[in-house]
Amino acid sequence: MKVFRRLRESLIPGTKIKKYLLYGIGETVLVVVGILIALQVNNYKEQSETTTKIEAIFETVAIDLSEDIKEANEIIEFYTKRDSIILRIINDTLPAEMFKEDANLRTVILFYNELLIDKMGYEALMRNINDVPIEYSDVLTHLNKLYSQAAPRIETNNKSTRAFLEQLAQKWSKHSWFLTSRETQKKWNDGLIKYMSEDPNYKSDVRMYKMIAIDNLLGTAYFYKLYATSALFELGTCRNLTFDEAIETYIQNIGPLVQTLPIQSPDISIPNTCKKWVTIFLNNSSAEQVNVSLINLNTENTKLPARLPAHNILPHTSKILLLKVNQNYLVNNQNGDKISGFNSGSADAFLSF
Repeated sequence: MKVFRRLRESLIPGTKIKKYLLYGIGETVLVVVGILIALQVNNYKEQSETTTKIEAIFETVAIDLSEDIKEANEIIEFYTKRDSIILRIINDTLPAEMFKEDANLRTVILFYNELLIDKMGYEALMRNINDVPIEYSDVLTHLNKLYSQAAPRIETNNKSTRAFLEQLAQKWSKHSWFLTSRETQKKWNDGLIKYMSEDPNYKSDVRMYKMIAIDNLLGTAYFYKLYATSALFELGTCRNLTFDEAIETYIQNIGPLVQTLPIQSPDISIPNTCKKWVTIFLNNSSAEQVNVSLINLNTENTKLPARLPAHNILPHTSKILLLKVNQNYLVNNQNGDKISGFNSGSADAFLSF
């Protein structure tokens, strides 16, 4: 071994050993730098692809939410109209002639409408949850509440309503006066009219339809719309939309909103509508937290808490509330000083203060 080492050292002069060492070190550094640059480029490419993928998924979520809100509006309109007719049947003794003349009276409990939830965007989001940026955390909170709480209730109420109408059809089919729902729209017979105008069992059928389809499904549709609207609104905020831009996007894609103007001394006026709830977009442009509370009509000094959710709005933020139709609300700061007041009206609306 010593012979071979001496032979090698004799072939490489001392000065050249340093040069070869420096050259080797330089080559190693270049290789390492090249690898690091390649990894960085690859990481950037992967991150860019992931960002593009997540943005595309959220775009699908936004489309799903918009379509669901439109469908919820249709459900609300469908059952609200039926609610007004049902109240007439339950509370009044309607003469037979009215059932003969008005097809809506005859068919009010013979049709139903389902709110079908599209979860494609949400399911894709859950499959890629580890890649979602932290700034979407509020959006995820709303989406999880929407699809894990509200959506299952909607599906349950859809099934209950469908099952009730199937049982009702089986029950009525045993009578000689039975007509299908489509036939009942166009014609009637004396036995059917007598059952609807005189038989107390018909009012029981109507009450069951109201409890299952209207009180349950309609109420759930309102809250589903609230959660979906809140999620869509938060998604717009993550995309850096201003309050006005988010409102404009809602109007363009979903439906009209009216501007609720602040009022100083509200006067109650009951609107000619059976609608029970409205969705209100509230924007707090002030530098302090505000609280929104329902005015007790018996005494303005006593304020009742409004319906869920809790109505406190942080500085420079917006919130969407589900409020009772045509009720008066106070907007106070943390010290209890009045900032504004407004009437919820009878249509979906927005208000800045």
